[in-house]
Amino acid sequence: MNMNGVNTKNISDTSTSPKNNTGVKAIGQKGQIIEGLITKVSDKISIEFSGREVTTSLSSVRNAKEGEIRKFEIKDISENSIVLKEVGSSDFNGGMIKAICTNVGTDQTTFKEYLEKSLGDKEEEEKQEQEVADAKEKLEEIASRLTADDYNELIKEGDLLEAYDLVRLEKALARIKEQREIKEINIEKQVRDISRDREEIKRTANGNKSNSKTSEEIIKKLEDANLPVTDTNIAKISTTMELAGNLAAISDKDKYYLINNNLEPTIENIYKATYSSSLIYKTPISDSIINEMKNQVEGVIESAGLEVNEENQDKARWLLEHNLPLTKENLIKLDQLDDINLSMKETDYKDKALDKIIQSMSQGRAPEKTSLVDNSKYIENVMDIINNTNDLTIRKAMELGDLITVSSLKRANGLLIKNGVISSKGEIEGVQTNQKTDSEGLFISARRQLEEIRLKMTSESFAKMMNKGIRIDTAELTTLVNELREEENAYYRNLLQEGNVTDSAENIQILKETTVKLNDIKTMPSYILGSTLRGKNLVTIQDIHEKGTSLKASLDKAKESYDSLITEPRKDLGDSIQKAFHSIDNILTDMDLELTYENRRAVKILGYNNMDITKDSINQVKSYDAQLKFLLKEMHPAVVVDMIKEGVNPLDTPIMELNEQVHARKEILGISEEEKYSEFLWKLERENGITQEERKAYIGIYRLLNNVEKTDGKALGSVIKAEQEVTLNHLLTAVRSAKSEGMDYTVDDNFGALESLIFTKENITSQIEAAYTADQNTQDTEENRRKEVVGYMDTLLHNIQEEISPAKMSSLTGDIKSPEDLLNYSLEKLYEELSAATDDNGQSNAYVEERVQIIREAAKKPEDAIRFLNNFNLGTTINNIIFAGDYLENGNTVFRKTKSLLDNSDDIDLKEDAGNIKSEIYDSMNGLVEALVDEETMVKQYEQLDEKISTLLNNRIGDQTITSKDIADLKNISSGMEFVKALGKSRNYEIPLVIGDSITNINLKIVNGTKESGKVDMTVYSENLGIIEASFLAKGEETKGVILSDNRNGLEQLKENKESLINGFKDIHISLKQLDYGSSIKGGSLSSVSKNNMNKGTKEVSTNQLYQIAKALVCHIREIELKNI
Repeated sequence: MNMNGVNTKNISDTSTSPKNNTGVKAIGQKGQIIEGLITKVSDKISIEFSGREVTTSLSSVRNAKEGEIRKFEIKDISENSIVLKEVGSSDFNGGMIKAICTNVGTDQTTFKEYLEKSLGDKEEEEKQEQEVADAKEKLEEIASRLTADDYNELIKEGDLLEAYDLVRLEKALARIKEQREIKEINIEKQVRDISRDREEIKRTANGNKSNSKTSEEIIKKLEDANLPVTDTNIAKISTTMELAGNLAAISDKDKYYLINNNLEPTIENIYKATYSSSLIYKTPISDSIINEMKNQVEGVIESAGLEVNEENQDKARWLLEHNLPLTKENLIKLDQLDDINLSMKETDYKDKALDKIIQSMSQGRAPEKTSLVDNSKYIENVMDIINNTNDLTIRKAMELGDLITVSSLKRANGLLIKNGVISSKGEIEGVQTNQKTDSEGLFISARRQLEEIRLKMTSESFAKMMNKGIRIDTAELTTLVNELREEENAYYRNLLQEGNVTDSAENIQILKETTVKLNDIKTMPSYILGSTLRGKNLVTIQDIHEKGTSLKASLDKAKESYDSLITEPRKDLGDSIQKAFHSIDNILTDMDLELTYENRRAVKILGYNNMDITKDSINQVKSYDAQLKFLLKEMHPAVVVDMIKEGVNPLDTPIMELNEQVHARKEILGISEEEKYSEFLWKLERENGITQEERKAYIGIYRLLNNVEKTDGKALGSVIKAEQEVTLNHLLTAVRSAKSEGMDYTVDDNFGALESLIFTKENITSQIEAAYTADQNTQDTEENRRKEVVGYMDTLLHNIQEEISPAKMSSLTGDIKSPEDLLNYSLEKLYEELSAATDDNGQSNAYVEERVQIIREAAKKPEDAIRFLNNFNLGTTINNIIFAGDYLENGNTVFRKTKSLLDNSDDIDLKEDAGNIKSEIYDSMNGLVEALVDEETMVKQYEQLDEKISTLLNNRIGDQTITSKDIADLKNISSGMEFVKALGKSRNYEIPLVIGDSITNINLKIVNGTKESGKVDMTVYSENLGIIEASFLAKGEETKGVILSDNRNGLEQLKENKESLINGFKDIHISLKQLDYGSSIKGGSLSSVSKNNMNKGTKEVSTNQLYQIAKALVCHIREIELKNI
């Protein structure tokens, strides 16, 4: 063993008395035999002695392994170093070891206690790392499967996808993919949208893995399956295809390996089997023994759903001769392996393998986990029997005394064909007499079960049952029916679990019934609006469904055509609509009403129900129609789940009340105003052929609509009360002249320069009512009429905001002289035109694809971010993972981003009403230092700062020249503040120090009431001092600490100002017992501070004292920074 010591500089610079036995000397005395735990083996070796760590060179301790316990004799010992000789084993040569103390551990614990603690900590650490690995795997799987179509489907449910935690997002994605029926039109759309990236993706894939033809095939398959076309997915599939291509055949030893180890025949497992399997031994079995086992063998073959023939008897024999249990499971697996062997010889083997890989990925499995079993013929045969079984076959199976299964029905069918009772096509030969028997109840039950299976059985449900180990052909019909019902319930159960709602039978039934009835109502006749109009304020989903079902049945029976409740206007049917509504148009013209689709529809509904056709009744029908359409569009299953969570049963709650709850939910959980505006600008920036004037006009119209909505009915009420047509022009005038209380806004005289409005919001109903309080003499009926119209127009406004896009607006302006002419459009006409307009040239999908790409980027190396979030008990949402990653990268905090925004904004950008917003924000930032008093004071200061930053962001959004990227940056700042406040809840604080033209970011962590009680950790990101790490432990009125820096000059400045820190602690009556400085790039460790040798009798430190220590540390850093200005 090498006697040369380690040439390591002593980084300790202590301010305490050397008499204290706190260093290496505390390990033991010269001549003493001690035990040491090897804690780390790298370029050096670390050894723990009773909680104290020393380091030595790698060569000093031979064959050292982490976790090992070695015995040493102390040959010499000084303040900071020790000379040891290893003893107690003949395997080692007993050479001398010189080691240096690098860590002072826990409070005088025995070695046994320390070892137990170390093992416990290690188990906890392993558990935490497993949680990080699991979250990372979830995120990677989500990123590999999420497409723009999936994203669109999920955000339609009203939630911001990035706010989902990973568990919920994984479940939601699986649900969306499972329930989607991929239609040809959708595939064509996706191919068109992705085609612009096809060549680039293909080039990347070709450069990495596969040839051009293979890449093209993979891309096409991914597109058709609604899976992301990314170079990562293409590379994974190509690699798996390569493995599959190298599988020439499955040998007997491979079969034995797979069956004996109960492995699914996946590409990965078969490939492993070819390299892992060894020689197998065959024990021949004589024919006489096989004959003796005939009944047993045939029974197993039949239970496996296979025909009793020579081929399958040979397979049973193979299992027995290779000492494998003869069970139906093993026989099925051997049969599958033989089928795979045959398929490998077919010319289209690779094409089928690719199809299976894509299908496997669609189900959330990795490409290499793809099973090569081909169940298509099996499924086809089983479904053929289920779909073509007649009553005679059921009765024959019962007559044979068999359990009613697909196999028994097949057997019965074969006998009927053989006996000439039915033809091979299932047609009945001759005349059959009534065959009712005493078992008629069983017959009727079997027939009903078959009908239910026919209705509910799909290829997906087939696959799920097989994955559970259920053989469809041998299972009783009762079992299949129960499985199908359970599968149906599982969909609703998963929905409830997604929303953290108890998945009780009652809740499942409410969710299921609500979802089914809402879907039914969508196809019901619009005439139901007339028959339920009188009680519309109290009508429920249950009422509409009951009456609508009856009306639909009578109209269908009479073969009368009708508009469904969700019928929307179509631009391509303009001429035919005018012809169909010719008489209705005359009525509307006589009443001086606009010839819109909604007016025509209302007249038709009133006419069918023999009701008076007046302006008021038309408005009532339109309002009611809009309310019901809104509910049918917005009442997604996820929304229903939230209502159930709040104890609301949607089935018996009035529709008007349900809509209010949907609105409230969107306010809280939905996509923000900034997000929508950012998307609008993003599309506008990519719309070709738009002039600057048109851009200004489009932005102006968008903002006008947004600002009108913010008035919660006041602007609409003002126009309607003045008996003006509700056009954009009249609404613009109303907004400009509004003086309603609770509004804070400014409006530029130039059109298109509408500024951001901020409103004090009340609920919608009370706001609408407030619009009419000025006229106390108004009759109730007149007021109700106005409310009806305001409510309808408010819904129209919402619908327009959902439909509007630059491309659609551009298509409208093609028929008018200028965009400003749109101001003369009524809301009703504008909505009709927008909803009938063609899509936005693929821009919506492109925008969503960009959002999806952000999620894919977040899935790249997310471990540190996930670990950080777990440590502070923050949810692992996509947004949080992104923010945490940004936060951990060079201290890139929200405060630096805010300062950058302030520095790059002219005074005019900050608006006149913002006052001295810049100085107010800086004052609030600096106020965080003074707020280091207690948790409550910090919360208040963060709220004050958040309020100031929100004012800045709102002013900035009002800038006419703002871009979608600018808004994205503003959203990052806003979300970043929420993130910082969330960190503060666990006493983890971000403190910005505004020093001249720069910001020094400080992260403070105050720990008390846990196993690490009485601790303050600090990390500083300073341009001058470098990255500083500090840790201080406190007990009573004493503290000990260590400060490290990665900057040599910064470290020297910290040391030079040590007395200032000592005095700072004295001012708060804290005695600094020990203070060490070190270089973090030279092996310095924060763990060199412990409560060892602090007064034992002293009470634990209070949380308020820790806040004082934290404040003293921050003030110390600020003082040094200010000296460098």
